Amino acid sequence: MRNQSVIGKRLRYDAAFQKLGRSFCGVLLFLLLDCSATARAGDPALSGKHSLTQLQAGELLMAELNCAACHAGVPRSSLPKKTAPDLADAGGRISPEFLRQFLKSPSTAHAGTMMPDVLASQPEAERDKIAEALTHFLVAQSKSVFQTEELEKVDFQQGKTLYHSVGCVACHGPRESIAAIAPSSDRTDEMGEDDSELAAARESVRPVAVSVVHAGAKYSAQSLSEFLFQPLRIRGSGRMPDMKLTRAESLAIAAYLVGEQPRHAPALVPQQPLVALGEKYFRDLNCAACHAHPRFPAAPLARSLISADLTRGCLSKSNGRAPRFELEEVQVRAIESALTAEQNVDSDDEAVAKTLVAFNCIACHVRDDFGGVHELHDPFFFTGEQKLGDDGRIPPPLT
Repeated sequence: MRNQSVIGKRLRYDAAFQKLGRSFCGVLLFLLLDCSATARAGDPALSGKHSLTQLQAGELLMAELNCAACHAGVPRSSLPKKTAPDLADAGGRISPEFLRQFLKSPSTAHAGTMMPDVLASQPEAERDKIAEALTHFLVAQSKSVFQTEELEKVDFQQGKTLYHSVGCVACHGPRESIAAIAPSSDRTDEMGEDDSELAAARESVRPVAVSVVHAGAKYSAQSLSEFLFQPLRIRGSGRMPDMKLTRAESLAIAAYLVGEQPRHAPALVPQQPLVALGEKYFRDLNCAACHAHPRFPAAPLARSLISADLTRGCLSKSNGRAPRFELEEVQVRAIESALTAEQNVDSDDEAVAKTLVAFNCIACHVRDDFGGVHELHDPFFFTGEQKLGDDGRIPPPLT
């Protein structure tokens, strides 16, 4: 009864805001498009039911990867600038061990991250050395200390329920079966193994699913809950929206995502020689190009990408000293298409389409003939107002 009450209360709250016409970022709380409403798929460089061409997908990828932070000649984007996370207190909110592993090999520690591997050209021992020094530097400049703690009076079941009912599934995908979330729901059958429509959906458009499996290694429940409570404080670009959670709801979801952790893990005590070395690496690797720092300005921009040899550098598998981005071949082709095409100013419709994809509004909303929550996620959206049908559980179209 408590789980049903949580779902009903939250979704009645959501329905009220739908009627008020909440802003598109805020509406990312909600989810879904009716499975019967089909939408065309754009270039495969991007997930989801978008309408972007290969050229437009490449332009969006360059904006989201922040290529202009290091390179001149990047086509002007109509998208709001995406900035990297604020590192001012990174050592206080992120596990030192995760920092070491992430800095050493970003995509290994966090699959799907947009952080490039800036140490790709270094031998293993050197990668370990640089990652260790940078970790000490980041911890030393943080005002707080990362600590795990034993959680008391946290409702893990509420966290599981909230994660699957307030909108997290739209961007991050489900972590449980629908039967485990709402055993009595009449929608549980929609996830059946033999459902041919869902099987077809699984093989067609890839759903957007930003992985959160690294959360337990990266955060403590408390530090993750602070991020969920005020995500724009750390990631000001707004790709992770403020879900307007209460502190108790934030902590419940964080505890569910993080799971059980060791009690009182020892804090890292920064060693001054390593701090100094890490500061040097921070400057030499031009980390400030993406992560603004009050003491270290970014280096001058590298040569223009317009005349660059695209078989070398960041887009190449053998990229020498350049950072390595873990891109799929279709994504590389899309970026190359954008760099070699004649530069034009986006029309209003093109700018809107790119923005809806960049902020992942299309994970919830339909606009014209694209967008809408993936069919595989649809069963996870409920309403406390059954008489409203899909209008009570599905966000309105943006057309």
